[in-house]
Amino acid sequence: MKHHATANLCRLLAVFCLFMPSAAHALSLDLAVSLSQPSLQVKSTSNNAVLGTLVEKTALWPSVGLKTKERYFGDSKFGYTAEMMAWYMRLDRQKVGSQEINMGTSARGYFAYLTPTLYYRFGDRYSMESPNWMASIGIGVGVGYLNVKGSIITTGLAPQTREAININGIGLSSGVFFEVLKNRWFFRFTSYGPSLNTGSHNLELRDNAIKIGRSFPL
Repeated sequence: MKHHATANLCRLLAVFCLFMPSAAHALSLDLAVSLSQPSLQVKSTSNNAVLGTLVEKTALWPSVGLKTKERYFGDSKFGYTAEMMAWYMRLDRQKVGSQEINMGTSARGYFAYLTPTLYYRFGDRYSMESPNWMASIGIGVGVGYLNVKGSIITTGLAPQTREAININGIGLSSGVFFEVLKNRWFFRFTSYGPSLNTGSHNLELRDNAIKIGRSFPL
């Protein structure tokens, strides 16, 4: 199982290399403080009904990510980039309505995603050293890896049952982001994560995060 998980992560890294331009400073290392809350939604494949949602308590964490250099389409302010992120998760609550409840269920694991993103820039076109304020909003679709093991109570069914979760694999990754930039510093909101189909269930991991940090060219 560990060998299989490592192989999947290596495949994700190989795909990331395909998006990496060959020019100098083609990548940036983003170091940040992140206020994040991963959530895992489990749906039935038969009718797409939500069976249950596991969440992690909102917490402050250090964050490390890789991004390709931002590129533009001609002279427009529409551009594209690709971001790679990996993180550990510990989901120990279930979401029932608007409440997060301890139901004795939990899941552990980790996730990674590579998401090419199309964005629009407000203000100057990208310059990492620019003293001017800039903002971007974008949407992305790519590939992601999810490894999770635990249990969930099907709060969306009657009667409720406890079901085991034990899955790892590569699936579709999608999400949105908004950021404000100045002098390499950024304030960024992201909502990315992978989705997998197990045959009986659809699993969707969503990592919602607010990040404040700085980019360093590599």
